[in-house]
Amino acid sequence: MGWRDSAELALTTLQKLEPSTSKVNMRMTEMEEALSKAEFCQNPWNPSCESSEIELYIMHEGVKVPICRSCWQEIALSDLEW
Repeated sequence: MGWRDSAELALTTLQKLEPSTSKVNMRMTEMEEALSKAEFCQNPWNPSCESSEIELYIMHEGVKVPICRSCWQEIALSDLEW
């Protein structure tokens, strides 16, 4: 097989892959958008929490803050004030 045949084969292969690549790229974009809209716990007393099971919101320093179920149980049982 000469270089011309190899180049044509490579071009044909790329053309076949292009629609699949476009679909994958589109799906990745959709997933990135969904993730950016997802809401995660922002417990100021547990900044490492990344749970998405939001139980309620509290006002902390004038900002509405989402709190997950697990963190809320800890806050509710503590003497924290916000």
